[in-house]
Amino acid sequence: MFISLSETFQRKRDEMFESAKNTPLTSKITVNHSQQLDHFINHFQSKRHSEIYIAEMLDNQTLTVKLKGQLDINTSSNLTNYIDQNKHQWLNVEKLYIDILDLHFFDTSGIKSIVSFMEEMKTKSISISLITTKRAFEILDLMGVTEVFDDCNDKTFHTI
Repeated sequence: MFISLSETFQRKRDEMFESAKNTPLTSKITVNHSQQLDHFINHFQSKRHSEIYIAEMLDNQTLTVKLKGQLDINTSSNLTNYIDQNKHQWLNVEKLYIDILDLHFFDTSGIKSIVSFMEEMKTKSISISLITTKRAFEILDLMGVTEVFDDCNDKTFHTI
C-alpha cells in the first residue's frame, strides 16, 4: 500500500471541511486540521527543483547503488532510465545494496522506482538490502513499503 502526498492532503482537507461544518472555525479541531494543511502547503511552496544523484560501485559480484538528493515524481524517471541504461553491466551481480542514506526527500513515485528495481533484480535471484536511516525506514514502514521490501529482498535492512 502506497500513500500519496496529494491523497493525504485531500483527505486532510476533507477532514477540515467536515469539522468546519459541525464546529466553529476557531475550534481546536478545525484549527488543528488547518495547521496540518498549512504544513503541506508550506512544504510544497518551499520545495525547489528536484535533483537526484546516482552513484554505483561494483565490487566483484556486489553492486551498491547510492542515491543522493530528492527521489520524487520529477526524478524517479532518472533512476529508472539509469537502471535501464546500466543493467546490462550487472549480469554477474549476486548482492545489491541500495543506499538511501543521503536521500533527503522521497515520495511514492520515487519509492515505486526503487521497488520496481528491486523486483526486477530479485527475479535474477539477487540478494537485496536497503541501507537507510532509522527515520527513513520508519516512514517507509508507515507507507507500507517495508512489506514490499520484505517480499523482494533477503530481509536485511541496514539501518543507521
